Amino acid sequence: MAVAKRKAVNTTSGERPRIKSVRAEASGRMLDVVWADGRRTRIDFGDPIARLRVFAPLEDQAFFAKVRVINDGLAIAWSDEIDYSADALWRLAERQGQRSAA
Repeated sequence: MAVAKRKAVNTTSGERPRIKSVRAEASGRMLDVVWADGRRTRIDFGDPIARLRVFAPLEDQAFFAKVRVINDGLAIAWSDEIDYSADALWRLAERQGQRSAA
């Protein structure tokens, strides 16, 4: 399965992927991400939670649901201490074989 190239999700400037909106699904560790160019990607965030100690608080579904876009779309965050860059999120989507759809 082919994966969309990074430029497919970039802003019109063609520099870095930016996130327009993010929403945690009601159950599990899935994120519904809308990129600045309007493409949407569904990303399983379970692996970073399982592997990285800093994300342990995200095991709590109510806390996980507090995800929001920060830094003009260059990252997402759950608190002042827990964030994740748009670049890393896009790479995670690529590893999961996600295709962005407009």
